[in-house]
Amino acid sequence: ESIVSKALAKYFKKFIKDFKQEQFTVSLTKGTAKLTDLELDGAFIQHVMMIPPNTEIRSCTCNELSVSIPSVTKFNEKPVVLALDKVFLTLEEPETIKPIPAPTKTHKKKKSMSGSPLKGTRKGLSNFIRDMKVVINEAHFNVKLLPRDEPNAPSAWSPHLRFDLYDVVIESTNGNWEVMKLSKCIAKDSARKLEKSFKLALCRSVSVALISSNNAEKDLQIVDKLPVEIHVTTETSTVTNETLGVDLFCILDEVRFSWNQISWGLVVKLFSSLRFCLEREIPREIKVESKAKIRKQKKKVSGALENMEMKYRLLVRTWSMSFLTNLDAEAEQGYRFEGNKLSFDISPKQKIKGREGKEALFESTLLWSIESFSFGEVSPNPLIEPRVNKVISQIPGESSDKDFMSVTINHRWAKLNQPKSTNLFIKLAGLQVVLDREVMKGFYKFLSDDIITIAKEDHHRAKMEKTVSKLEKAALADVAVPEDVPVEKKVEEIIDMIKPPKMSDYFYWFNSSDVRVVVSNTNVIVPKDYYVRQDGIQLHRELRAYAKQVSFVNLADWKVVPHLADALHSLSSSELSSFSRDEKTESNKFQLNISDVGLETLDPQKEGSADTILLPTTLRIYGRFIEKVDNVEVQPDMELAIHASEFKMTITEEQEAYFKEMIPMYQRWYHKLDKEIKSVSVETKQEIKAKITEGKKKALNVATKLAESNPTTNQFLEKAKSSRAQAVEDAIKSFQFAYTFKAELGSFSVPLHNIGDQPEAPAGEGNEIVAASPKPHENLPLSSFTFKKMSFVVENTIHHQSVCLRLGAFEAKDLDHPKSPSSLALLPLKGASDFLEDKDSAFVIDCSRDHPENAKPFTSVMVYLQGMQIVSQAKRAAIRGMHKELEAAIPDLKRIGQKITDTLVGLKQDQQKVEKINRDVDKVKKKMTKGVDMAEKALDFLDLSWAFNVSDCELVLLDHDWTPECGKKPFGCIKVSSFNKDKLSSRFDDLNRDLITAKLKLAEADSSIGSMTIEKRTHQDLVEKLNKQIAENTTKSQKELESVEQQLIETKMSLVEAQIQIQELQSKLARK
Repeated sequence: ESIVSKALAKYFKKFIKDFKQEQFTVSLTKGTAKLTDLELDGAFIQHVMMIPPNTEIRSCTCNELSVSIPSVTKFNEKPVVLALDKVFLTLEEPETIKPIPAPTKTHKKKKSMSGSPLKGTRKGLSNFIRDMKVVINEAHFNVKLLPRDEPNAPSAWSPHLRFDLYDVVIESTNGNWEVMKLSKCIAKDSARKLEKSFKLALCRSVSVALISSNNAEKDLQIVDKLPVEIHVTTETSTVTNETLGVDLFCILDEVRFSWNQISWGLVVKLFSSLRFCLEREIPREIKVESKAKIRKQKKKVSGALENMEMKYRLLVRTWSMSFLTNLDAEAEQGYRFEGNKLSFDISPKQKIKGREGKEALFESTLLWSIESFSFGEVSPNPLIEPRVNKVISQIPGESSDKDFMSVTINHRWAKLNQPKSTNLFIKLAGLQVVLDREVMKGFYKFLSDDIITIAKEDHHRAKMEKTVSKLEKAALADVAVPEDVPVEKKVEEIIDMIKPPKMSDYFYWFNSSDVRVVVSNTNVIVPKDYYVRQDGIQLHRELRAYAKQVSFVNLADWKVVPHLADALHSLSSSELSSFSRDEKTESNKFQLNISDVGLETLDPQKEGSADTILLPTTLRIYGRFIEKVDNVEVQPDMELAIHASEFKMTITEEQEAYFKEMIPMYQRWYHKLDKEIKSVSVETKQEIKAKITEGKKKALNVATKLAESNPTTNQFLEKAKSSRAQAVEDAIKSFQFAYTFKAELGSFSVPLHNIGDQPEAPAGEGNEIVAASPKPHENLPLSSFTFKKMSFVVENTIHHQSVCLRLGAFEAKDLDHPKSPSSLALLPLKGASDFLEDKDSAFVIDCSRDHPENAKPFTSVMVYLQGMQIVSQAKRAAIRGMHKELEAAIPDLKRIGQKITDTLVGLKQDQQKVEKINRDVDKVKKKMTKGVDMAEKALDFLDLSWAFNVSDCELVLLDHDWTPECGKKPFGCIKVSSFNKDKLSSRFDDLNRDLITAKLKLAEADSSIGSMTIEKRTHQDLVEKLNKQIAENTTKSQKELESVEQQLIETKMSLVEAQIQIQELQSKLARK
């Protein structure tokens, strides 16, 4: 008992103030000791917990501490019990920040207890502390922050937090977390020479409350009576007694947070106060001293933990956060986040075995998963289908054995801030997002009322505190004015501080990392309105966007970017084509796959009502960043290719009317949100603008110094002074890249005839207004555009920029509008493909800009159209409709003319209006003049030359009653054909030679057929002869066979007669 008491006294001296060993006595007969009215050492606790000087521990007391020690014979079975009745700790924010107090040292270093009888046994001093059972009946922690002035408040608000813990028990268990004898609580592994110990910590109740200084009934309970269970597993070496690993697992069965609008406002203000407390400026001398102490403490701790395998785990079986919009607890209304099995698994910095010295590798791991998650109204409207009554949820019917989301991050590095590799894996299964505008608006309003107001207050308060800080510094500067530091020296200091990370650092990090993101079975839904919403609009259909899988990887299995080399080869000239085929250069690759993405509208209450907008299609994005080579002027920074499979998009008139109703609603909410965010940032923008103005001189000096050391920067600055457009162009040229988009097949069908039509809203009563759709044009087909092999290529280098759009074959039909006198169509010209040089290029736009070394840059635009027929067919109804519209418009024109006349007459009598109009006219003239000047400068800058080439095309004008079957020629036809006679003659010569060759082959085939016929007849004669010989031989053989059979029969009869004679002779001999 004396050895145990000495060991306990050694630890008690560290955290108990004025501890005297004679006060601590252990009864040898009863094995118990008790201390009362203890004051704990707050400085030691703050030092150990590394609490920053922004807060101080003002008091820490314990009313009673007792120790129970089992008898010596029971040390192997029962633990030492340390019981604390009530612990009180108060943490306050100080008025003036002071250095971190050093812990008091009331004892000298003792000699080692190597001679103690406990040494060498399992029940050594370290095991004795490890197996100790700790019981805390109550623990109360108070955190008090300084009062801060609140606008429109009668007094300053001083946040006060209280943490209450009840019935805390920490004791040793076995591997199944069952309390047993201490001898059975250790799991030994003889092969690995280690042992595992298990500690179970239970807390019956944890509560966190925001205390009201005026009325205790108004205390806000943030966490209420939450039970906590913690499992701690420790691995220890049996050879060195060194701790090899610690696994801390915290389990929370059910976590519920609930706030109404009042309590949420208090929570927001609380976080604001906490933020200001932690962001308070620490005096430099205190900051340096505090940082040094904390760094020393961290180094001491990290040095001990480097070789230790640490793991922190958290499991929340059920959780929810509710934002209630009413104060009536019986009928909750509002919004709720909830989910099941939320788990965290964190392994912090750990040194990987087998590496020492500067090249030692470290590793950290984070695992996060959640089984299910949802967000929506607490009490959804019963009229809404349960399938879509949550804004965020898992798709109904998704397999329950999959986690809704899981994230795995494994990070390895050699030194601090020098990452080596990162493995990131993200999986998301069955995500469904329902864009319910009422829920989103309501939840945003719930949060924004307090957040935006407090954000403005925080900004104003921070601005005032900075002003006060500046005044105090200025006052100190007046007392002792230092010598002015030259501007050049300040500039040098700033340049030394500017040390941007090199792209190569990130390049090799990404190159050795593995990133995989998989999002499967995702739906985004704009729901049908099952009743008239508060905005007076009711959508009668549901819009659903879906994707089977979206995946991203950075370790792709291709060596060069697919489709890019062929696309660059199609350009007239390419400087990056050779790089697109380079398989050996080191590069960072990435690939994004979007599989079976589609879009449709439907009425979920009617079967077979789905109208497909976008058929399921697949999109793949390939890209890579190539390692930069020194002293090579032209090389790509990035290569990118996008490939789409066959896709078909159709928008009917009904769907167009639906979009015209839906899109403005969400746009209005977005603009409102944007306006509120901008209102918060107005003051910040003004402050930034003032700082920029104030620091222009210093920034210019820095830029000048940088330009002196960097010729490229110097060139940019010089060009920026003369031409902003040139500076922008040079900046764009500095990022060299190659990009292509390729689509195999595609089609679009849209109601082009509805362009310009406005929806008419019928009159209604009150808010029961249902937005009406534009009147559909009956019996008008959809305008369609289809194509094959579309490619879009962009190349950007410091010498040349190219953009090329190429369509292999395309057609456009029913390009119509009711007010147009004719309908238009673009169709492939029949038979033209036989004469075209490039059959896969019906339409080409080629734009290029070149930058010669000793000449002005110039731009070229070339448009090619070949093998197309442009058909324009007149409409009888359109002409009649125009006459009717003109006749109906004449009275309106008369009224408008009369109004203009009256206005001009009134202007003569109102000089102020005349002056205002003149000013407005002058403004318009200035804007027009400015626009013309900008256009002239743009044309001068581009130095544009263009060409439009049309080859083998027709423009056909048709009457309104013309059909292909009528046999009537078109009303008019303009043909553009190729006039290159040499090419045409060579083409006909080729065709003639091909025809002669075909005829010769045909003749040869006919002659070979005749010879084969003769040979066939000869073979038939031979076959007939052989058949006759076979028949004769068969007949002869049959006759011979019959004679042989007759002889055989006669021979058998003779044999029978001979046998009879032999039997008769034998019988005669027997009688004799």
